[in-house]
Amino acid sequence: MTEDKDKKRYFKKIGEYLDCDSTIIERVTDMQRKMETIGRRGLLGELLVTQNAITLEALMEAVLQQRLDRLQQSDIFSGLSLD
Repeated sequence: MTEDKDKKRYFKKIGEYLDCDSTIIERVTDMQRKMETIGRRGLLGELLVTQNAITLEALMEAVLQQRLDRLQQSDIFSGLSLD
């Protein structure tokens, strides 16, 4: 195996792509945990939008950036530019 394949890949979480205060993200993740205890599931980005912490447009841009980063880390697309 090559050295590159032996390196562990780091995938950034969606919160790392958002221009949002970390205390707000913590508050919403606490909300997620509470929801899970009653059998409901809420995605972080969607909850941030419903709490008016970010706009839907900001969420969509963050999701796009996350997808592009993950594609660039794949063996198939690693050599390609964003263009």
